[in-house]
This record gives sequence, C-alpha cells and structure tokens, in this order.
Amino acid sequence: MLTRIFWRCFVVLGLVYALQEAVTGYIENRAFKAHGLVAETDQIYKYDQTVHTTKQRGHSPDVSITNEAAISFMTAENARITVKKRLPDDVLEKYKRYEQVNIEYLSNEPSTTRWRGEKRDVSGSIMFSLFMLVLTIITIVTWRSETE
Repeated sequence: MLTRIFWRCFVVLGLVYALQEAVTGYIENRAFKAHGLVAETDQIYKYDQTVHTTKQRGHSPDVSITNEAAISFMTAENARITVKKRLPDDVLEKYKRYEQVNIEYLSNEPSTTRWRGEKRDVSGSIMFSLFMLVLTIITIVTWRSETE
C-alpha cells in the first residue's frame, strides 16, 4: 500500500516538474523574443575548464569537458554587466580566434543572458509532460478501480 502511495506521488510530482520546465522555457524564449537585446562581449583571456569522468565497469571511461568564463559586456544604457557562463565549443573557438562574440540579454534584467542564436529547447519537457500525464491518468484509473 505504501509503495503505491509513493508511486502516485512520484507520478504527480513528475508531471508538475515537467510542466513547470516546459512553461518556464516557453516564457524565457518569449521574453528574449520580446525584450532581448544584443551586445558585443569583451574578449576573454582566461577560462575555467572542468573535466568530468564517468567510469563504467568493463568500458572505457566517458570524459566530458565543460568550459566556463566570466563574460563582460556593455548594455544599451552603458552599464557594464559581468556574468559567469558556460562556453559552448563554437563560442570558445571564436574567442580563441579573437572574433566578435555577441550575447543576448533582457533589457529589464541584463544579467539574464544567453548566447546569440541560443534558444531554450522545450520539446523534451513537453514530451516528458505528455508521458507523465499518461502515467497520471493510468494511476488515477487504477486507483479508482482499486477503491471500488
């Protein structure tokens, strides 16, 4: 009985989480579309590189590298903003070649940024929401049939 209650709570919380992620992503994309401004970033001269290694028994380890740097730019109102951001490989290569790198920021909240052309993908959250909705419906139907 207790495991059924935990399962039902898990399903409902999973649905709430998935819906929250989808809605948050949609709102963020909409905010950048409506209020997003573009600024040229200052050149970076150092960045932090973190190596993540995952060992699996019988397999060679999986290695992933994350690059992060303090990114500075001037807003349209001449305010200097500095944010710590992850550097995708293509952006890092632009910095290494001393090319211009643009960042998007929200005019009403300049510390909220994303790389030019970057968009928060909500399709995974929507698919997970639909999956969790189906599980919720199945859970409710089986719950009602158990109580009758």
